[in-house]
Amino acid sequence: MIKKVTFAATLVTSVLLTGCFDSDKAPEEIAPVSEYTLEPVVETIAEEIAPEIVEQVLTNGKVMYNNLGCSGCHGAGGNSVIPSYPSLAGKDASWIFQQLKDFQSGARIDATMNAMAPMAEGHEQAIADYLSNQ
Repeated sequence: MIKKVTFAATLVTSVLLTGCFDSDKAPEEIAPVSEYTLEPVVETIAEEIAPEIVEQVLTNGKVMYNNLGCSGCHGAGGNSVIPSYPSLAGKDASWIFQQLKDFQSGARIDATMNAMAPMAEGHEQAIADYLSNQ
């Protein structure tokens, strides 16, 4: 994936530099950089590369959610069947992220979550993104 992103960045740079420094053109024939459009490159990234990145993040979030035991209380895919544990599926990712951080720091107190949330350190965003997309 990094190779594709690096390639895309290289391609963007090449497109801009080729137009700016084409030795076959006189200076007055070269369009200013502001007239170049990155739209085709951005569309390619959005259509071909971004879905793979999103899929990988969601997969990582699902794996971490399940491996850390979150589903034991919050249910498969964040859909709790236990009334005392909230369902997290479809909640805002930034809200889920902040709750995990607050439980980790002790800013929010719950004996179970204060014990569990530190295990998610470094994976909060992936878990939050996964749950928000359920």
